[in-house]
Amino acid sequence: MGIPGEAIAEIGRELREECGVFAVWSPESTRQGGRVIRGLNILQHRGQDACGIVLLGDEHVCSVKNTGKVEDIPRDKVEEIAAFIGRTGSGHVRYGTVETDDPAKAAGPNLGKARDGRFFYLNHNGTIVSQPREWAPALTDSARLAETFGLQWRENERLPDMVRRVLQSVIGGFALTLVTRDEMIGVVDPNNLRPLILGQLPENKGFVLASESPALEIVGARIVHRLDAGEMVHVTSSGRINREIIFPETKHLECSFESIYFARPDAMLNGNSAQMRRYKMGELLASQAPVDADIVVGVPDSGIPAAQGYAYVSGIRLMNGLVRNRYGGDRSFIQPSDDERVSAVRRKLLADPSVVDGKRLIVVDDSIVRGNTSREIVEMFREAGAIEVHGRISSPTVTNPCYYGIATGDRDQLMASDMTVDEMRVALDMDTLVFLSHQNLNAAIGTTHCGACFGGEYPTKLPIPCGVVRSSPVAVTDESKVFENQRG
Repeated sequence: MGIPGEAIAEIGRELREECGVFAVWSPESTRQGGRVIRGLNILQHRGQDACGIVLLGDEHVCSVKNTGKVEDIPRDKVEEIAAFIGRTGSGHVRYGTVETDDPAKAAGPNLGKARDGRFFYLNHNGTIVSQPREWAPALTDSARLAETFGLQWRENERLPDMVRRVLQSVIGGFALTLVTRDEMIGVVDPNNLRPLILGQLPENKGFVLASESPALEIVGARIVHRLDAGEMVHVTSSGRINREIIFPETKHLECSFESIYFARPDAMLNGNSAQMRRYKMGELLASQAPVDADIVVGVPDSGIPAAQGYAYVSGIRLMNGLVRNRYGGDRSFIQPSDDERVSAVRRKLLADPSVVDGKRLIVVDDSIVRGNTSREIVEMFREAGAIEVHGRISSPTVTNPCYYGIATGDRDQLMASDMTVDEMRVALDMDTLVFLSHQNLNAAIGTTHCGACFGGEYPTKLPIPCGVVRSSPVAVTDESKVFENQRG
């Protein structure tokens, strides 16, 4: 699918975001606030810049948007949310690069109003790459979607009919939830780049939509259905579930980084957990790139399962050479700036000299994006007395930016975009460096997936200013080769 070139409007890079969404519907009015808060807490790893919650009652709406984490919402607002009675609710945790003095303004849910007074609240995970030029500008693409949906909502038109119609002119990676006072909708893009899962509460108490399966489990819901590429799910006011594919062309291309990094380890991804996929990546990496060493060390958190798999196949002991300060900082990949990202590494991780001193280390990490985190970790290991550091990365080289919801940075910020693997090894002060091959990544994930960031083959049209798109993937041989440091 696509839209004519003249209708494409570039979406600025400041709008890229990675978020978590949660929505709930009940057949009768009840306290939904606790469910939304618990669901968002489970999704907190997907963004810590800001959060938002909205609950819809028969006559009133209760809402809050707050900078920081869910736990930072003021206590009086939490009590108000917990006591509010309504049939539907929605919540959003956000990471983004919007330049604003108040990140809460960029958080969802976003209000959309029709000209006849009807309204809904929209949540969005992902990025809209292109849309019709006549769409009104807004702080984020999420706000733009909500405003445009409202303006496009015709009199006497059903909500799902409007959503289906308007989304035909949109290109991007997205998972959306919409709630009215008595309806709930979930929809994903035609390539299935962003995840959304439908769950059912026990005793027919309602339905839930969430970015990851653990957010369903924490509220007692069972998984009913993971939305397919281009699918819309509509929970009617009477509780009927309508499912349909709303785009003429679809292709299942699950985001590789959900498996590699972003999803919780216990999140179910099309039948198996993110943790087991990461373990398999480590097993395959050990077979692909063995090396003599004393211990295997995993980089928390996503690198740990891969390190376990590597250790099992290699027969080399797995040890906890990096000690994590659980209260020292958030995930460094989604810190807003390089200065904050580098300092975050030492706030949350310290090398343990009693484990690594005098040892040859195999350090397993999930990815190298900008290189800041890896450089800092190697430096810590050297300072703690490691005599060799062999880098083993459980994903291919990240050579191209993501335009569908993962804030990898511009192409010139990506270490692998203009450096060979050997040049990366030298810059990071590693003795050897190997990345998981494309073939082994495919084997570990076990389903078709988007790998645009590993080779530049994007699944949708992009506005030309977004960057140069390669016509073929990076050669597997370049990243699976072992590059060694010839030390004297």
